[in-house]
Amino acid sequence: VETPTHRVRIEVMGNYQTVAAIRDTPLNVNGRSLRIGDFARVVRGFSDPPDPMMRVGGKPAIGVAVVMAKGGNMIGVGDAIGKRMQEIQAQLPAGIDIKVVSNQPELVKGSIGIFVETLAEAVLIVLAVTFLSLGWRTGLVVTFSIPLVLAMSFILMRYFGIDLQRISLGSLVIALGLLVDDAIIAVEMMVVKIEGGWDRFRAATFAYTSTAMPMLFGTLITAVGFLPIGLAKISAGEYCFSMFAVVSIALGSSWLVAVLFTPFLGYRLLDPAKLAKRFHQGTAVYDTNFYRLFRRVVVWCVDYRWRVIAASAAALGLAIFLLATVVERQYFPNSQSDILLIDIFLPEGSSLRATAIAWASARFSPNFSSVW
Repeated sequence: VETPTHRVRIEVMGNYQTVAAIRDTPLNVNGRSLRIGDFARVVRGFSDPPDPMMRVGGKPAIGVAVVMAKGGNMIGVGDAIGKRMQEIQAQLPAGIDIKVVSNQPELVKGSIGIFVETLAEAVLIVLAVTFLSLGWRTGLVVTFSIPLVLAMSFILMRYFGIDLQRISLGSLVIALGLLVDDAIIAVEMMVVKIEGGWDRFRAATFAYTSTAMPMLFGTLITAVGFLPIGLAKISAGEYCFSMFAVVSIALGSSWLVAVLFTPFLGYRLLDPAKLAKRFHQGTAVYDTNFYRLFRRVVVWCVDYRWRVIAASAAALGLAIFLLATVVERQYFPNSQSDILLIDIFLPEGSSLRATAIAWASARFSPNFSSVW
């Protein structure tokens, strides 16, 4: 029972499903058995007071939440709701407006835009490094492998029922930095062998036989690193299972493209005549300034291996120390919504009307900060 100042709770026993069941409830009054319907009018109506209460722009409002069915298109649902809202608004009486409080389709559009932007940046960076270091033909091989990997990933995501949402898009962004590694390894192996005098077919075959299994194990190890997220029996695992699934799908597709399509693309695009002109002997491939510097570094590390081991152990210890003391550990990021929550505490048993009156008086009070 709600009064202007207090709320009195009445516990009613029984599982009521209809209004008639409430009307027929028997009561014992002074030794007599009466039905509630004998002395009271029982009707179905709106909850009074409304619980919960909602205000938009300081005015009373009725909240309507529209949730997309599983497997639907969030952006399409948002467009359909927008058109329907315009039709309903034209039929509403004066003084009643429709306002959007939270628009999830806009958030999805923003997430997709961020993914596309990140994808473009990653592709441009990879291609720039590839073209500058390996040449334009080798860069084309890597360029063509990227859409192949993404296409295979999207097809498999569709097959396994993984939708494009914030977690899956973020997982694709994580995988972007890894999905071109296998293709670069395979095509670079072909370039080195062709420069050493091998023909394109033999170089493509060697790129497969020498790199397929090491790249496969590297792909599996990386995917297993995300396995705890997929097997977690908590809410984080429920929301983030697609992270493990999408990363595994993208890396597996990258390996498949690297061992099958990349050698074929290299066979079709690489020019053995131009590559063989640089070197006339197989050992001359490594007779460059870069390889000579790299060899000196490797020889120094082998000669002073205990110093290198000690430095590596010290770096690992420093990293663990910084991880425990400096790096913030937070799995889910803080909410970016522009929301300010203010709690108003009244004596226990106060009614919602009393709370609304207290809030209205606090908004216009010079001591408004005391409410926070």
